[in-house]
Amino acid sequence: MKKFIKNYKEVLFLCKSFWKYGIFAGIWGFIFSLANLPVPFLTKYVIDEIFPSKNVFFLNIIIIVMFFFILLKIISNFLNNLYLFLFKTNSTILLQAKLFEHMEYLPMEFYKKYNTGECVSRILSDGSNLQGLIGDTILQFFKNIFTFLIVIVGLFFLNVKLAFISLFTLPFYIYFTNFYSLEIRKISKELQQKNSYLYNLLFENISFISLIKAFCLEQRQYKIIFNQLISIFSTYLNLKKISLLLLSIVSFISALGPLLILWIGGYEIMKNRLTLGSFVAFNSFLGYLYTSIEGLIGINTLIQSALVSYKRVLEILHLPREEKGNIRLKKLKGKINCEKISFSYDGINFVLKDLYLNIKEKEKVLIIGKSGAGKTTLVNLLIKFYLPQKGDVYFDGISIKNIDIFSLRKKIGVVFQTPFIFSGTIRDNLLIVNPYTSEKEIINALKIANIYDFIISLSKKIDTDVGERGLKLSMGQKQKLAIARIILKKPDILILDEALSNVDKEAERLILEAIFKNFEDKTIICISHRYDNIINYVDKIFLLEDGKIEEIKKEVETAIANI
Repeated sequence: MKKFIKNYKEVLFLCKSFWKYGIFAGIWGFIFSLANLPVPFLTKYVIDEIFPSKNVFFLNIIIIVMFFFILLKIISNFLNNLYLFLFKTNSTILLQAKLFEHMEYLPMEFYKKYNTGECVSRILSDGSNLQGLIGDTILQFFKNIFTFLIVIVGLFFLNVKLAFISLFTLPFYIYFTNFYSLEIRKISKELQQKNSYLYNLLFENISFISLIKAFCLEQRQYKIIFNQLISIFSTYLNLKKISLLLLSIVSFISALGPLLILWIGGYEIMKNRLTLGSFVAFNSFLGYLYTSIEGLIGINTLIQSALVSYKRVLEILHLPREEKGNIRLKKLKGKINCEKISFSYDGINFVLKDLYLNIKEKEKVLIIGKSGAGKTTLVNLLIKFYLPQKGDVYFDGISIKNIDIFSLRKKIGVVFQTPFIFSGTIRDNLLIVNPYTSEKEIINALKIANIYDFIISLSKKIDTDVGERGLKLSMGQKQKLAIARIILKKPDILILDEALSNVDKEAERLILEAIFKNFEDKTIICISHRYDNIINYVDKIFLLEDGKIEEIKKEVETAIANI
């Protein structure tokens, strides 16, 4: 319980910008609860005093006063719900944004463990479900508690005996609520897991729709999605059955209370121990009592479902971010030293083993090797996506562990084999690296990447929409666009990881010639299976094999041909 309260405070602290809405909601909720108190007493006075005396003047006065309190109840309830909505919604949006931001700064190991659908589910579904915890647990809870306590005072003031009888059903409420809470939470957890899996299935199927069509897998994938939807429906149905069963039990208990009061209260009236006005007022309070109890039980049901999301969200928020390092780089000369580095993704099978690699300032190198040899893994270490389990990487003599990751990645430009093109226009994708890039610089970068002629042939030219993930472009065009984008970044070290694998040889030659000319005073690392063009521009060639790397100095063509 202590851990829950501590973590709950943490969630509320994240939403402190919107506490003012919560405070206003609480104030109006308290006013609403107070506004419930006078009307039953005024009703009692009218029945017991005004009617017998036939005092029309006082009757008119009391009716006006009662109208005022009824109006106050309506206004305060409206404002309570309005501010509660503002508090919950704004807090949820902020929490979802912070969750996404936190995910952005998590190490790459996180994305090996959690798939895309799981990440999306935690942000959208779990983040949204937390509305129940953020708002209902505090504000609605206190609103109902205030009403409950005020009503209890009114009941005991009117008739102690009937007040105790009305509370007779309270233990049954508590028992059944606790009894079903654990089951509701268990099923809610199962439901969230199934929804996460569905998100991932949908993402994969939409992302790989061309593959599905090519292999005629439409019906197969449809059945998989349909079966998952049926599974979710089945789980949701179980949750609904339990919720409705609890609601039915609560309704039955709620019906017993007034029945007992009518029976015993009627007997008290017949014995002249209770006035008719007091009886009517008591029943009015009784309605408020059961409404507040049912409200608290409803809140509990929401909380049990939200608790699952609450744990899933905090699980992510408590994950440590990437280690930033404390040395901010202003410029990189381009000297790279890998000293006896070893790396494994699973801690068992090492992709790199005691690897040594020394690259001088402004040096141009080519790294070759079979697929799976660890070339891309080495790139991931150089840009600090991962840290080696053994050894260290040095840039200009500074350990990568101490270098600030943001300043390092700003100084290194990487183009991967599969280029990452965002939805939007060609211009949008180019300006991501530097929004203040001039038109002249953009044109120059496009010419270097050998894609300028293609772009100006388009009707909207550089403002042409590329579609989701660049689906309107061929793979070769995507690679060229990625090359243009990295040129605009103006990095101190350039890494090309199979960056031109889908470009024809002549275009590759033209692009490489322009790149090496443009980056002649920078360090360039090339990784490629197709190297007949690249070897004309590099100073050294390294062979990565069995987790280790060695320089190829003689009979280069023969060695390459045997790979």
